[in-house]
Amino acid sequence: MKKNSFNTIKHILILVCIILSSSISCNLHMDVPEQHALQSDTLVEDDSFLIGESIAYKNLEIFPIVRNGKTEGQKYRILSEVIKGQDVVLEETGNVNLLSISNNTKDYIFILAGDIVKGGRQDRTMENDIIIPPYTKKVPLESYCVESGRWQKRGQEEVNEFSDNTKVLSSRDLKLASRYSKDQSAVWQKVTEKQYKLNKNLAEMKGENVDVRSPQSGTSLQLTLENKELEDVTKEFKSNLNNLNDFSENSIGFAYAINGQFYGMDIYHSRELFVKLQAKLFDAVIAEAISEYEKDISFVPVNREDLYELMKHMLSANVKETKINEHTMERMFEGDQGVMFETVDITQEKQWVRKNYIFKEDYKSATEQRNQEIIQIR
Repeated sequence: MKKNSFNTIKHILILVCIILSSSISCNLHMDVPEQHALQSDTLVEDDSFLIGESIAYKNLEIFPIVRNGKTEGQKYRILSEVIKGQDVVLEETGNVNLLSISNNTKDYIFILAGDIVKGGRQDRTMENDIIIPPYTKKVPLESYCVESGRWQKRGQEEVNEFSDNTKVLSSRDLKLASRYSKDQSAVWQKVTEKQYKLNKNLAEMKGENVDVRSPQSGTSLQLTLENKELEDVTKEFKSNLNNLNDFSENSIGFAYAINGQFYGMDIYHSRELFVKLQAKLFDAVIAEAISEYEKDISFVPVNREDLYELMKHMLSANVKETKINEHTMERMFEGDQGVMFETVDITQEKQWVRKNYIFKEDYKSATEQRNQEIIQIR
């Protein structure tokens, strides 16, 4: 058998094993001939997905995750849909790392780990994915502050409640600090580092001095992500990333790489849920790419085989289960190359809702390993 054929079969079998190990049956292919006309011999007709070809601009590559067939399951509203008005009330508790939420609707609400809520005594980010059932009162939410120093009213905002959710955490360092390390001091440190990098790189891209720290609150990550210069360069990235918001009629997530290294992957069981979240998810990824931009850096673009190699490492990952609330369970798969959080709806026959991979900074990508081998041979 030819070597290429063997490698292709090997990668397919590896991915099937990964998904089966998470109690999912799926069919994965190496190639995506057409995004809107996918062909495959499915193992389970209503549950299969694959990785598509990347789209790229500057130092950012994004790979669509595509599912064949329709998905069924619980429908969720997201926080940004319900936080304005009285559909939900998101309140301070007096504890910087604990908020509470009351759901006044008949709908289930899915809150994303990394969701940033604006207002209150300090802007916060959510520690975990969590499902909030209908008509529930004062459900506790673990959170981290992403605005150090403030503990009073800001402008015309409510001091005890939060009224907006337009942004999510925009770096893997912040995600790891809040969701994996659970370290408030590290979160503050990573916000400061993020602001410094954005100032430096935006100034270089725009050819003028830039300060993303807001006069209203210089430590607020939310206000930094609302910065006009950042929004301008974000629009430039979007205009050059063709079909960013329409990978395919069946896309359910994406993986992304910066400077030739995979940073993360986000997959959702429901196409509808992914569509609701994708705008702020892509804004966060682009902000991260901008903060990590180096004008003269030389890197080898990654490919799907690199991603398969990373996913393969999760086969030997240690698994830890944590019950978040009566509806939500988190499975954390920790390996040498990264960590994967799988969010499960306990009431829906333990159906997974989201798979969030965060690849560690010190991992060696397949591309890096190949390049190192070439250098050693020479």
